[in-house]
Amino acid sequence: MKKIICLVIVIALLVGGVFVFTRKDSSKSTNTDNKINEKSNKEKQKDNNKKESTKKDDKKDSNTNKSDSSKLEKNEENIEDYIGVWQYPDSNYPNEELIIKKINSNVITFDYVIDGITTFESVTAKLYKNEATFDVKNEGDWNIKGTMKFNNNTVVFNIEKSSNDNIPVNKTTFTIKSKKSVLQG
Repeated sequence: MKKIICLVIVIALLVGGVFVFTRKDSSKSTNTDNKINEKSNKEKQKDNNKKESTKKDDKKDSNTNKSDSSKLEKNEENIEDYIGVWQYPDSNYPNEELIIKKINSNVITFDYVIDGITTFESVTAKLYKNEATFDVKNEGDWNIKGTMKFNNNTVVFNIEKSSNDNIPVNKTTFTIKSKKSVLQG
């Protein structure tokens, strides 16, 4: 019986020892896990901070890239300075004029005059940065598409597609701005 009691005590001590050692190892393991978690949390926080910083920089970039109807892209010209009658210096009496009437909310309203006849009247063009695009349709008879580019006090008026024989595909660079139309009087 003494042998059984001694055996039970020895087993109890062994189980207790195993329990104590595993308990200490698990707390070390928990401490190690906590340290790893702390490191990974710090790294995650750094990554999040970098992402936030990148997002802020991207927002700044996208805000500066957005089209502002009062400023042109490169040279910070005031787009409203382009309102008026534009002619080109091909001769003393030009046969083409571009009359920019108004600019608002990234939309330009203009007339295009050839040989004193208003070819397009009150056409609207969508402005993005320093270029406007237009598409003119005349009740199914003809269609004209083109662009206007604004740069350094010049307007490059480009008719890219035309189904009207009287209005050919062409590119005109208007460099003279006046207050009054020469062609319309």
